[in-house]
Amino acid sequence: MDAAGINSGSENEKKGNLGFIHAFIASISVIIVSELGDKTFFIAAIMAMRHPRLTVFVGAVFALGLMTVLSGKNSHMKLEEN
Repeated sequence: MDAAGINSGSENEKKGNLGFIHAFIASISVIIVSELGDKTFFIAAIMAMRHPRLTVFVGAVFALGLMTVLSGKNSHMKLEEN
């Protein structure tokens, strides 16, 4: 806070960044716990037997990363509403 008792912009930005980081880490944690051993894992393993492993791995990692970012952004927007 400054002398007038008003939060500076940088303090609000830090709080906003921490909120995003918290939502991002929470979404990654939920995804890791819920996705281990599901049918997507088995489909990726079967695809790796039929197609180049690197292609399947890159596609799976890209899809997981995209879903993680979308989930984190969605969580962050929901937390901002409250």
